[in-house]
Amino acid sequence: MKAVAIKLYEGMFLVDSALAASDWRGVNDAVKGILDKVGANIISLEKWDERRLAYDINGTSRGTYLRAVFNVEGPKVAEIERAVALSEQIMRVLVLNVEGIDEEALNKARPSTAPEAVPNEAQPKAEEAPADKPADVQEEAAPEPSSAPEEAEVAVAPEAEEAEKQQ
Repeated sequence: MKAVAIKLYEGMFLVDSALAASDWRGVNDAVKGILDKVGANIISLEKWDERRLAYDINGTSRGTYLRAVFNVEGPKVAEIERAVALSEQIMRVLVLNVEGIDEEALNKARPSTAPEAVPNEAQPKAEEAPADKPADVQEEAAPEPSSAPEEAEVAVAPEAEEAEKQQ
């Protein structure tokens, strides 16, 4: 009999946000139960993020993602996916082999804790006034000159010109 290698996987489990809010322990136990049933060694299990779904799944428009990192034999991944398909609590799952990914990349910031986008520094905020003018006397920026001509020329196909002349 051929020995099956145990590999490192990352699983993203999607559950209904309303269910996660009302019964977090039950959702967490459901994911743990599926992984334990196939003999997975769970390294971490955490709430990853709550997001609006691109499309409704079973009438649900928002979902909460649970991220699990675990070791399991390769063929057992299909069993995890089948158990999720039969589960009433978990809507979707994506399991990826992360064997070749370094630990730092695997543990980088979750979307909910990622730093926010840096505002455009070229434009001052409305509440900020230039140092030489008081806050209540700000000038409005002049509109940028347009490089387009005042009247746009419309290209007309020769067939359209002939049809217009005939009318």
